[in-house]
Amino acid sequence: MTAQVRDANEHLGFWSFVDELSENAPWITIEYMGGPETIPGTEQAEAVMSGAVDMSSLCSCYYSHLLQFADVMGLATTSPLEDRENGAFEILDSMHADNGLKLVGQGLEHYGAQMQLGEKYKSLDPNNIDLDGFLIRGSASQMPAIEGLGGQSVNLPISEVYNAMDRGTTDGFIAGNFGVEGLGLKEAVVATLNVELMSGAYPIVMNLAKWDSLEPATQDAINQAIVTTEGKLGDIFLPLVEGQLADFEADGIEIVTPSSSESARITEIVVNGAWDDLLSRSPESMPLAEIYGIK
Repeated sequence: MTAQVRDANEHLGFWSFVDELSENAPWITIEYMGGPETIPGTEQAEAVMSGAVDMSSLCSCYYSHLLQFADVMGLATTSPLEDRENGAFEILDSMHADNGLKLVGQGLEHYGAQMQLGEKYKSLDPNNIDLDGFLIRGSASQMPAIEGLGGQSVNLPISEVYNAMDRGTTDGFIAGNFGVEGLGLKEAVVATLNVELMSGAYPIVMNLAKWDSLEPATQDAINQAIVTTEGKLGDIFLPLVEGQLADFEADGIEIVTPSSSESARITEIVVNGAWDDLLSRSPESMPLAEIYGIK
């Protein structure tokens, strides 16, 4: 299953993984059961845990309400392959296993959350970003970033964001550094704050009992396919990131790029706030924080 529709950009890594399996392990069959039209993305982790489905590609933020530590994956400062070397993957895999899941690997890289703004952006000083008085739509995991910069977080379904921006009841929203047009929200954007607020992660998870039932040769083939895929993620996603920024510029959307010192200040506020929030909810994530250099 996929948390977004089948052809969503967020799942390009997952389908590359499926292609690797098809080419190198043809005895493995992946039967696609659908996307959120079958089971909502926020319920797919539970479906995998229960064994209703065997595997899902989904945003870590879609199951952090069940497993708080899942938000770590969106705060990682290293690549998926590096996480296999530094011990982070092993820890995360074990934490998933304690909850009936096998962490197969990551299907997304270079995906960053950016702030997309309406006309009110003109009141901002690019060298001292202060969102006081701004209403910004974001997920629960993005709330520390919004509030850390002085804004007020708005809980709003993504399907309602365009109308809220049009009416002026929301001043901006957080979305990916690619895929805004696919969400139908590009026309609502007047300016983009060109700072990556936090990363996004789309892990591939499998039912643990299903994983344990597989022959060693099949497990090895799956592991090899995901490692190969993780090595290709840059080639898959970096052109999308560069393409969205170029499209924004071509369409006259203002690119607000703070100075290097202001960008560093924003990143520090966002990262520290996100980790403080996560560790208050998930103290067991501290070993991962230490791997990523968080004191």
